[in-house]
Amino acid sequence: MVDTLNHELIGIRKPFGMFGQINWSVESVRGETIQVSIWTPRPLDGLGVATNVRNALLNYLQDLLPLRRCRVLFERRLDGVREEHLLDFEYRPGEERKSAAILIEANVAPRRERLRPLLRRLYRDDGHAEAPDRLPKGGA
Repeated sequence: MVDTLNHELIGIRKPFGMFGQINWSVESVRGETIQVSIWTPRPLDGLGVATNVRNALLNYLQDLLPLRRCRVLFERRLDGVREEHLLDFEYRPGEERKSAAILIEANVAPRRERLRPLLRRLYRDDGHAEAPDRLPKGGA
């Protein structure tokens, strides 16, 4: 599942690297938690970058996976700072979280729906309980 997610998300991962020298990738999906690693040489605020990446990821994935938390491992390689942040990851219909990644919903929605059955199967095959077709209204 991780390889599929990182491949699918290249369109939002790449601009972070090209314009901000912020590199990130999905490392795991376990239970209700997605883990992301972020690394940068720039003197940036770890929580701010973690929130920005989480927002981009959540805006793209929306309700594709029944996730509640995003664990972010942040590394600022310039000075060796390492931080861990645990952020909520609940999709709320109609809510778009601010991020450096700008998504055009008319382009993303068909890709998201194409990806839905594959991610459901991968989530189940990774030993998780059956993923719902869609999360209940309000993300709960």
